Amino acid sequence: MNEFARFEDMRTRGASPHEVYRAGKRSGMRGIDIIRMLRVVFGMSLHEVKEVMIVASGTASSLEEHEEEIARAAEELLKKEKP
Repeated sequence: MNEFARFEDMRTRGASPHEVYRAGKRSGMRGIDIIRMLRVVFGMSLHEVKEVMIVASGTASSLEEHEEEIARAAEELLKKEKP
């Protein structure tokens, strides 16, 4: 049996990648396994999977927003380190 059959069934029944991601998390899957599962089940690129993980986890509303927040935080840290 396919190791991702449960998630493929969810996709077939209309579940979004975000819903399938959350199901993987609830089942105790490790992050790298969830990445692989989403890529196999939905045929997603790594960039697309990263977006799904950021949005589905509630970290940010988009990957772009998340990256902008990281850049702002890095800039603030660099400002604090300057004498």
